[in-house]
Amino acid sequence: MIKELSAEDCKKCIGYLLDKSEDANTRVAAAESLMYCIGQAPKDALFKVLMDDSEPDYMREEAAGSLGTLWAESEIEYERLIQIQPPLLDEVLCDFDLYNLKLNKFKLGKSLNLFMERYVGRKFMA
Repeated sequence: MIKELSAEDCKKCIGYLLDKSEDANTRVAAAESLMYCIGQAPKDALFKVLMDDSEPDYMREEAAGSLGTLWAESEIEYERLIQIQPPLLDEVLCDFDLYNLKLNKFKLGKSLNLFMERYVGRKFMA
C-alpha cells in the first residue's frame, strides 16, 4: 500500500501541475503524484487541466487517469464526469473495473446513451 502524500506535498504538486511554465516531466509527475492526495483540491486541479483545450494531449491524458483513480477510490463526481468526452473519458474510466465500481446510470443524464454505446461490455456498466 502506498502512503498518502502530506497536505503540504499535495499543495506543491497542485502548484507544479497548474504552472504551465514548469517543464513537462515535472507537470506529469505532479499529476501522477496527485493520485496519492486526499481532498477536493487535487481533483479540482486535475479536472481543470483535463478540461483545458490549450493543454497538450499528454498532459490532459495524465490528468484524466489520475482523476479517474481518485474518483474510483473516493466518490465519482457525476456532474463533472458527464462533461468529459472521449477519448479522455476512456482514460478517466480506465481503472473503474479494477475497483469493481458500478456507475449509477440515473446520474449520467443525457450522457447515458454515450456510455451505453461506448462501454456496453464494461463491468462498471452492469
